[in-house]
This record gives sequence, C-alpha cells and structure tokens, in this order.
Amino acid sequence: ASPSEQEGDSPSQETCDAIANGTDVPDQDDLALQEYDVVVDVVVVSDAGELEPLTEDLQEQIQRLLMPALAGCTNNRRLRRLRTANLIMNAVVKAEVQINESCSVEADVGFTCYRYVIHLFAYVKSSVASADFSQDILAKFLEAPLVDRLPLLPFFKSIIVVEVMSNNDSTSPSASPSGSPSLGPTVMPTLEPTTTTCFQTNTELSDAVDVWFTS
Repeated sequence: ASPSEQEGDSPSQETCDAIANGTDVPDQDDLALQEYDVVVDVVVVSDAGELEPLTEDLQEQIQRLLMPALAGCTNNRRLRRLRTANLIMNAVVKAEVQINESCSVEADVGFTCYRYVIHLFAYVKSSVASADFSQDILAKFLEAPLVDRLPLLPFFKSIIVVEVMSNNDSTSPSASPSGSPSLGPTVMPTLEPTTTTCFQTNTELSDAVDVWFTS
C-alpha cells in the first residue's frame, strides 16, 4: 500500500514534545510498529575523543528535530506537511556505530569517518501498517545539511546518507508494541539488518525545514 497526502490538524504540542523526547504518545499500544535503518557516514575530527558522546549527540538531535516532523509537527503553518502526517504517529531513533564497516567516502587529513546505522522505529496507524515509508524518510533526511542545522557538538564535519532500508514484511502488518525501545545508543554493532526495501543515495544527510522546536 502507498500512503496518500494527509490533511488535518497537527498533533498537539504535548504529543510533539513526547516525540521530540523519544517517549510514548497517547494510544501508542494501538499502533503498528515498522522498522527502518538509515545508514549514514559521519565524518568527525580525528581528536574528537570517545565515540559514545558523539553517538548520543547525533541520536538526540535527530530525535529532537527530525522525528516530530515525520508525524506532522510544525510550528510554521506556511510549510507543507509531509504525507506521513497523521500516518506515522510516533518515531524513535537509536544510533549504532558500525566499527567493522568502512565508509563510502574518504575523510580528509585530520578527520575520521564512521559508518552509522540510525535504527528508526515508526509507530503507524494500523490502516497503513503495510505501507512503505522509506522514500518519505529519505526525503526528510535530505532536505538540508544536518551539520548546518542541528546543534551538534563541534567535532562533526559532515553526515552523508548511504541508504535507507526497510526491515518490514510488506505483505503483513507489524505487531503493536507495548512501549518504545530503549533510547540508549549502542556503540558496538550488535545486529545485521535484513532488508526488503533499499533506497541509495550519496547526497549529504539533511535536516527538516519544518522541524518542531521545543521550548
């Protein structure tokens, strides 16, 4: 199934704040769970130190500024909402560095590149449980450079999207979860994703224009 353009009111500020914080939204138990992997190459200065603080920062800023937009949160009525609005009701990310994988780009002298997988857990309406939102997620990540838009630590130089993968069975709906996955970033790789859909790009990873800014 393909999602269609959605009209209607934006989610409440309470709901948008919950999404930005990576916590449950009202009636989340009634939603279907979809899982996507956004593979990115992250270039940082070589003397940035431990990876864990960088991973936490990357995860937190993507959660806070990109995920609410997927659910239709916007503080600018002049901007067109995504077609995922009112379909994706919540989205939670978990960043995982792939220590044993190489980047698709070569880092300049003084910089180091790390391959990351951003695991994205999307809670969607049961009526669109079999829809594929990979292209919509990709478009959201590619709107404008994240390193220019997100308040990341100063060690980040660039973030490049490699691919967006869907880990969903397109023929049957996902099961509704009882709660959100843990938000603690995983520093060492723990799983190999299996994919049903894959979109590739070498364009620089981007931020949402119609992001939801919490006060």
